[in-house]
Amino acid sequence: MSTASSEQAQYHAIALQTEACLNEHILDPWIPTALDPEDGGFKQFFSHNWVVERSKVRSVVYQSRLTWVSARAARRYPGLYEKFTDFSSHGIDCLSQMMWDHTYGGFYWSIEDDLTPAPWKHVYGISFAIYALAGNFAATQNESVLQLAIAAFHWLDQFAHDAENKGYYEALQLDGAIILSAEQVPSAEAFGLKPGHDAIGTLYGLKSMNTHIHLLESFSELYEVWPDSRLRERLIEVFEIVTTKVVHSEGYLHLYFQPDWTSVLTEDSYGHDIETAYLIVEAASVLGVLDDKIWALARKIVDHTLDVGWDVDNGGLYHEGHAHRGPTDAGQMEKGWWEQAESLNALLLMHERFGSESPRYWEAFVSQWNFIHTHQIDREFGGWFHAVSREGVAPVLARKSDAWTDPYHQSRALMNVTDALIRLASTGHSPS
Repeated sequence: MSTASSEQAQYHAIALQTEACLNEHILDPWIPTALDPEDGGFKQFFSHNWVVERSKVRSVVYQSRLTWVSARAARRYPGLYEKFTDFSSHGIDCLSQMMWDHTYGGFYWSIEDDLTPAPWKHVYGISFAIYALAGNFAATQNESVLQLAIAAFHWLDQFAHDAENKGYYEALQLDGAIILSAEQVPSAEAFGLKPGHDAIGTLYGLKSMNTHIHLLESFSELYEVWPDSRLRERLIEVFEIVTTKVVHSEGYLHLYFQPDWTSVLTEDSYGHDIETAYLIVEAASVLGVLDDKIWALARKIVDHTLDVGWDVDNGGLYHEGHAHRGPTDAGQMEKGWWEQAESLNALLLMHERFGSESPRYWEAFVSQWNFIHTHQIDREFGGWFHAVSREGVAPVLARKSDAWTDPYHQSRALMNVTDALIRLASTGHSPS
């Protein structure tokens, strides 16, 4: 077998594995099992061995992510279109009927067991609702779904946009008033929030990297199906904030900011770093501005992640740590399901673009996939372990599914890398 044929065979072999993992360990466990025809939306809590925990609690993030994943699967698998669109449209019903605030507008952060909404909203959650609605519209062309996505964007822009400093305030009261201090949310601790922190763990009054990279993501998804001039303006604004304020010149991301975008020093989140490399390429492509400068920035982020957050001995991406010295304890060295998925995605993206210049990205991709395939996948019960130790042992037997644990990161990554591997196999692009 020639070298080129051997390389193509390697791409093809891994593509078969990633596609199988997508179906067996990501789509099959949730769809259609998570559908809740009695209480609406999707069942949110599954134990480590997929036993459902009966609960009416609904998180807008979880409901939105399953809605998006199934819509994306519907577009990917035409033969299963009805199965996946039925599931996704069930999620749309939950978002439009239960999660949308019919009094003030905007999406609730969550609905509790008695269907009482949490007494706040958050831009992060609304962003994922927009992402889901746009993704569902792309699959179904249901005009009412698009109109709800547009309404959510306008509500967000009316109440959360910071006209002076740009970007968005994040925690909001039900009527859209901006929350800048814990005193404005007297019942927060009753809903499990850390004192002084909002629904995603940000100190009240600060802006976050996490919310703004996902606004970049949701605005890109919406712009693809609704190329509105105001939306484009906001997408460009968030893109510039992420690429010039959030990303440090050395290639890592600041996590938190004062309203004027002065950074607040914290640890480095390696998974968010490498995820953002992908998201800025995606957004630039949607905007039609993807050029060598953007590719170079994305590459710098991935290079920094590999330099500081990558486990050269075992493979896999660490959870968090210092931006220059790396992780310092076992907790920071844990390897969570979502960080591994996002690195898989970005590493192959860099290889496809820069593989002729360096073998680094392909070697790391293969190492990452081998780590996932060997250690992150739960061979006994299915799905991925929530986290494993640095060496890939001692899996954390946490829930397979909850308000923050879902198939979004893995499904997107596995779909993207499978498609990329098939492209590479067809072109014979060298992995060495």
